[in-house]
Amino acid sequence: MMSGVEVFDSPRRMDILNFILNGYGVKLNDEELYVNANISNFAQKKHSLIQAVLSVNDMFMTTRETISGIFLEEVHNFLEAKDVRFIPNVSFSGKSGLVHNFDFVIPKFKTAPERVLKTFNNPSKERTEALLFAWNDTRMARDENSVLYAFLNDSDKKISNTIINALKEYGVKPVLWSQREQYIEELIA
Repeated sequence: MMSGVEVFDSPRRMDILNFILNGYGVKLNDEELYVNANISNFAQKKHSLIQAVLSVNDMFMTTRETISGIFLEEVHNFLEAKDVRFIPNVSFSGKSGLVHNFDFVIPKFKTAPERVLKTFNNPSKERTEALLFAWNDTRMARDENSVLYAFLNDSDKKISNTIINALKEYGVKPVLWSQREQYIEELIA
């Protein structure tokens, strides 16, 4: 609220908040995010809560002054408009035993590999580091040809070359929103 985001007054933002929280198994009590944990699952629950907080942080970019639409919804609509078959909001367990959430998965089909998509409305060093950890942690449990695409919202800001280069260095395909049309053939295959 102090950042200008009225989450609880907007049904659409509440839907987005609940969608994010459900993906991580995080609960909302009034204005408090929480998880129930015990000794055996404490690390996983703590990780899920932190990942949910990072995802909810992107909602700060939904103030009327900043953007008119929600980036995750824009990517969803783009995939549907281009007839890309996908599964939304998928979680994978990693080598560490931690569960990581990805926004969309396009299943493997014939010669096309599995494609995993993560959206970033407001790319940052911290979010990039978290994504690279999540991808490296889950990659070993996925098909060796799986590819991760990071959709980066460059609608009103330039994305740092440091972030783009870091993603490429780890084999992640950065997709600038302004250049999304270049990736259609890869995504619909």
